Order: sequence, then structure tokens, then C-alpha cells
Amino acid sequence: MHATEQLSRNYDLIELHGAVEVDDVALEREVLSYRSRYGPLRVDGRALRLAEVPTVGTRFGAAYQSGVLALLHHHFADSGEIYAAFVGDLVASSTRREEIMAALAGGVATRRARAAGQEPARSSAR
Repeated sequence: MHATEQLSRNYDLIELHGAVEVDDVALEREVLSYRSRYGPLRVDGRALRLAEVPTVGTRFGAAYQSGVLALLHHHFADSGEIYAAFVGDLVASSTRREEIMAALAGGVATRRARAAGQEPARSSAR
């Protein structure tokens, strides 16, 4: 994940201290975690967590990574860009990831806003 998530640009690697429960076993040790420099992903103003990481007693809604990628595709894919190509480009292109992260940090600038001339189209240079 260090390579694709641009450690120290998009995420910080932090130590969590205290009791952590894994598979119903409490561990008293430090755990490493990624913390977004942009804050949580928000949909309709509500923070989302990844559903692949089970939690108990959280106030956050959950979405699976595949659902989040589909949401990003819906909002940020170029006209006619198929899902598989979009996801492949996210993995291969740090420029595209940076553009989407910046858009998310400032509020989602959807492809509809770009089409209406409210947001410049992303550069094709990757």
C-alpha cells in the first residue's frame, strides 16, 4: 500500500496505542495504521469506513472497497470510460490518484460539474 497510496502525501503511518481486538482476542500492543491526510471519505456529508475492516460500536457508515471504487467511477470517470480501465488507471497513475484526492479534499467535483464548465477537465498527461 505504501507505493499506491503515496505514504507521507496522502497518508501517514501511525501507531495506535491501547487495547485492540482481533478475532475476539484483546491485544495490548501497538498497531500500525494508515491515517488519511484528507480526512475520511464522505458521502452525503457522512463519513464512511471500509466494511472490510470489521468494527463494533462505530458511528460511521460502511462501504466495501468495491462500492467506493464504483462511486468514484460514477463521479470521476471520463465519459465512456469503462470501470476496469478506470480502476487500472487509478492503480497505474499517481497523477490521477492525486487529482481525485484533491477533488475529494475540496468537495467532490463530479464529471457533471466538469462537463458544465465548473471544474477544469483533468490533464490527460499521466
